[in-house]
Amino acid sequence: MNNIVDVSIDFDYFCYEDLMWDWGHNEVNDIFKNYAWLARYIFAEKDLQEIITLGKADFHPCDLLSKLARKSIKNQAKSLIIGDSHALIEPVLTASKADTLISLDAHIDYWPREGDEVTCANWMRFIKHKRIINVIPKFRTDKDYKYISENSKTGYLGGILHVSKERVINNIFICKSSAWTPPHMDKHFIEMVNEFKNKVPSDCYINIIGDVMKDRMEGHLMINISQEREKAQQVVKECRSKNAI
Repeated sequence: MNNIVDVSIDFDYFCYEDLMWDWGHNEVNDIFKNYAWLARYIFAEKDLQEIITLGKADFHPCDLLSKLARKSIKNQAKSLIIGDSHALIEPVLTASKADTLISLDAHIDYWPREGDEVTCANWMRFIKHKRIINVIPKFRTDKDYKYISENSKTGYLGGILHVSKERVINNIFICKSSAWTPPHMDKHFIEMVNEFKNKVPSDCYINIIGDVMKDRMEGHLMINISQEREKAQQVVKECRSKNAI
């Protein structure tokens, strides 16, 4: 195996989730896309803005790169790609030359394939990494996941990343996952992205797919998956032309 790794960060890793309001998600269905979080805010038994906070996250998202560095995973990213869904970012992941993927996610997106359609739930079945490290938040356990890749291991950040030799980050992918992350957390997502943009090497290729940097508390965000996927394919071409993948 080579010593380069990709890092995928789903922002829902930092957003505490509970069955009280987790009554379904969908990136395509207009009802979920347009009204789900509004309904959750209205009908939840408690104030979600007080429940879903960074105070319940394992750590502040802006601290991730320094935590990885302490585990000998160095930030030498050639590309930083930001989008709303792994269904959009999958083309970039598939084109990567890294052997290992470190995935921070509240969900393990290894659900069965249905033909050749890539979704936010099954994208891991399409990538070519030989090894996947699933870093899950502490409000989850490995028993919460029905499907897990055979070439992966799952655990919490403090215990799972034991690195025997120095590794370097090749690509960083950040997903907002609007269907899973409440609008009042958007300000923290934006803060995290800006922090990463400031910390990657000066020659790192940065591409933001779609309108993920919009704060939904200031207006509703609409996402057209098919249109944004076309943009993701264009990102792959640009990365390859710049030797950034």
